[in-house]
Amino acid sequence: MPYKRTNAHKGDFGNHKFLYDEQTDSYTCPNYETLIYKTTNRQGYKAYSCDQTICQACPFKSKCMSPKEKKKTLRISVYQDYFRFSDEIRKSAYGKEKYALRKQTIERCFGDFKERHQGRFTYYRGLKKASDHISLTFSCMNVKKMALRLAERALKEHVSINLSTLIVKLLSKWQKKKPFFNLKLTLSF
Repeated sequence: MPYKRTNAHKGDFGNHKFLYDEQTDSYTCPNYETLIYKTTNRQGYKAYSCDQTICQACPFKSKCMSPKEKKKTLRISVYQDYFRFSDEIRKSAYGKEKYALRKQTIERCFGDFKERHQGRFTYYRGLKKASDHISLTFSCMNVKKMALRLAERALKEHVSINLSTLIVKLLSKWQKKKPFFNLKLTLSF
């Protein structure tokens, strides 16, 4: 998975400042207050929060939450363990080596789309029409890539076949000019 920066403002407490306790399924804030599990929403986020009176009296209130909020609510994805695992892989030597190849493969496709196929804007109005246009464009790009690879493979096979027939023809002409050579024209490729 690609790296994504946090949405927290500089100097604010992000989710990484809260410590998770597996036994109680709760988080501890920098002021050592406990945020307990409340619910899981349909988007796949667990909500952890603490009492409103505790948050209002907290000395870190300005760094922890926005002025409109009455209490801190942490939203943690149900896939958080998988995100941590992929982050560990990305930070390993193997992950760094593979991540460096993104610019040659994945990001190049998006660069081609933006530069060669008007990917910076769309003439279509509405999400459905724009996404259909983008899907069709990427499908065409994939078909083009597949056709080029098939043509490359066919060209390699064709060149080897043409090369063998060319060698046979040259040797047969050479044999006619210099008959004193006893040469058998059997080639196998």
